[in-house]
Amino acid sequence: MLAGGSQESAEWRTTLTIKLVLVLVSGIGAAMHTLAKNPALKGISAGIGLLSALAVVLLGVALVQA
Repeated sequence: MLAGGSQESAEWRTTLTIKLVLVLVSGIGAAMHTLAKNPALKGISAGIGLLSALAVVLLGVALVQA
């Protein structure tokens, strides 16, 4: 994806940047879920990880179709 990035539009690059940030958020959410001891914090961090992972998939589909 990044090899041909110079040929892509600014919107495509912005979408890719947002996707990569959400990948990071998903990883942080998963790590917090693993390390948390409080059940409420485990649930919140799992939700954050899940929602950001779903958004990553949707943005990946949007990038392929663009």
